[in-house]
Amino acid sequence: MKPEDRLKKKLYKALKSEIEKEKDVVYVFSLIRKLLEIYELKKEYNVLNFYSNWALHSKLDQRSSAKDEMLDDLEKALQGSIKAKSLTPLMIKLAVDYGTLRKIQNQIHSLAEKISLGKSTVENRSFLSERSSWKQFTTLLVEIVSDAPLRFPEKTGSTALAEVTLERISSDLRKKAEKQNIGNWHAAIGQLCITVPKGSKYNGKEFNRFCGWVTP
Repeated sequence: MKPEDRLKKKLYKALKSEIEKEKDVVYVFSLIRKLLEIYELKKEYNVLNFYSNWALHSKLDQRSSAKDEMLDDLEKALQGSIKAKSLTPLMIKLAVDYGTLRKIQNQIHSLAEKISLGKSTVENRSFLSERSSWKQFTTLLVEIVSDAPLRFPEKTGSTALAEVTLERISSDLRKKAEKQNIGNWHAAIGQLCITVPKGSKYNGKEFNRFCGWVTP
């Protein structure tokens, strides 16, 4: 049996299994990452590739061997915001894109069909098709990457100029959001936060940290 066939068999089984712990999520992404490399599909499945790298590294920056297209896009958007001392439309768009984990689900379905894993088979009786199971998967993913910030240094060897983090929602923040009815708080499983140097502005107000809800 070819290596890719063994990996496909393992991924098929993993997608049909219960997702209970962080190691289950890491295992799924490790299989996906290997298959993307073998079939040379990293660029086509950029969201999967990005989150596979993020889930499998303790930190991710442009000096990492895991450098990818989405990380490049984030850095360009952050640098643009920093130069303008404002949260640019591109940065806002990327924050929204990164905060919607449904794209991971869509790309897994597409990848399954692409590599002949069987899209219809994967859709049935897998954690991808069960709402509660998918929420469990994405909640565990947030737990994993919350310990791995994305750092963007001003230049090689310097301290971090900007940072992107996917964070857990504290009970205090959830209570505050519920009380003030802030956005889509009831569906959120985490928050995506962008930190930039002090002195930046958004809508005329100074800020150095911007956060938005992350939904499954």
